[in-house]
Amino acid sequence: MLIEDFVNNVLDNISYCEDYLLYLRANNLISDKDELNYIIDDIQNELWSYYKKDISFSEFAKTDAFYNILGSLITVKSFIDTLKDEELSKCFKTDNDMLMTVGQLKERISENYDIALEEIYKNKEEIER
Repeated sequence: MLIEDFVNNVLDNISYCEDYLLYLRANNLISDKDELNYIIDDIQNELWSYYKKDISFSEFAKTDAFYNILGSLITVKSFIDTLKDEELSKCFKTDNDMLMTVGQLKERISENYDIALEEIYKNKEEIER
């Protein structure tokens, strides 16, 4: 099922974001945020490419859950974009705000995926009646 593939891929990408943030922090390389932005852009592009490919994904994309996932990605990206490199470095050295955000994003995607599937199956059952 394409929706499951998509969600698993997003979660893998989010895990990579998390690992990348830990790597940057451990090696004092926090000023390089381009790769992280690239990963998040990639996930957003993947959302739209799946939307165009598959009817069942189109149903998923009509759910609130889809927009919650997309909104989560945009929130994380905005957070990264608004920080200057020095501020980003300071942020990672003093607390785990961004790591928490990435972790919450991962959790939210999993939750919203389950919600979306429920909505899709419920709609299909109603149509079949």
